[in-house]
Amino acid sequence: MSSFKDILAQDSAVSFLRSAINSERIANAYLFHGPSGVGKKMTAISFAKAINCICPHGGTVAKYNSRHSEGGQRPTEESKSEILPRFARQDDRRSLLRTLVPSLQNDVEFDISQQSHSDVNHGLPSGDSIDGCGSCSSCKKINSLNHPDVRLIEADNYGSSVKIEDVRAVIEDVGMKPYEAKKKVYIVDGADNLTEEAANALLKTLEEPSSESMLILISENSRRLLSTIRSRCQAVKFFPLGVNTVAKILTDRHGINGDTAHILAGLSCGSLGEALRLNEDDFFARRDRIIKALSTGTLAELEFDKTTRPELRTALNIMLMWYRDILVAKAGNSNVINIDKEALIYSEAKKTGFDRLNNTITRIISIQGYLEQNANPKLAMAALGSSI
Repeated sequence: MSSFKDILAQDSAVSFLRSAINSERIANAYLFHGPSGVGKKMTAISFAKAINCICPHGGTVAKYNSRHSEGGQRPTEESKSEILPRFARQDDRRSLLRTLVPSLQNDVEFDISQQSHSDVNHGLPSGDSIDGCGSCSSCKKINSLNHPDVRLIEADNYGSSVKIEDVRAVIEDVGMKPYEAKKKVYIVDGADNLTEEAANALLKTLEEPSSESMLILISENSRRLLSTIRSRCQAVKFFPLGVNTVAKILTDRHGINGDTAHILAGLSCGSLGEALRLNEDDFFARRDRIIKALSTGTLAELEFDKTTRPELRTALNIMLMWYRDILVAKAGNSNVINIDKEALIYSEAKKTGFDRLNNTITRIISIQGYLEQNANPKLAMAALGSSI
């Protein structure tokens, strides 16, 4: 497990959390939201470490630990506003559009989080040295997810729901005093997949917070959460990583060759976790089938009836990036994502007009939005297949 210093390209979020510790303005509940695989869970664990580190204060440990005894406080009306630059308060799917613009195909493309922190720190000191030491007993226990006062609650499988039993266990435990930590921390990963029953149960805990506990909800799409839950959490926005950043990590840390790393980084839209997940299954075979269907006009013949929602999102992204590459090629730019399909891309670019590309890309993005709003996947894909 890593610490704040190891979190990549999420400077605004990390700076804000460090400032919260430094100024002793830790909220009872946080909502970490943004694309999957960009460091939300790692940041939550690092936050728990920094708060509960027991090393003597020496510039690397939260000074919160050295003198705070009453726990956190509820967010003020001012701090309830979302922590991100004003221009970025937009639909997360718009980040996909950046990949359609050739001039943005570099680390600037996704690194919105590198913007000035003046919009997110509310005038608080940055506390750049605040971090967990990583070597004390508290940090080691949190690293191994074996700390009695720090719990990670997540679904058993990707895309499935968090169990109501796990939420009830949190509710029963949240009012008890910490065994050894300064502050108990509950991290709920996949909060946007909570069942209605689990969400309502969690709401009661948020309505009656304990000063000695903190809840961190992790979500890809915060709009799927109850508005009453969102309003009781301090929202912290996470952004996609730069495509070049993801590709470099895949090559340097995971030994993936350059071309494959480039394709995975581009198709994952700046999500390191998604890129690694795609590399583990038959992704490239599925990509080839979809590209062949798009090129031959036989998309409607592909079988999507038994495809899961995460798999559908991946399929739609393959389509989006394919037409993005054709658009880029038609505009005279060579910076394509599917670099192993360059010949076919340029062939398609010659015979496809800009209007058709624009309409097709718009249609795919619309279908992505419908799926996020729980539209029927079979009907959504059938409609797409008949229109492109």
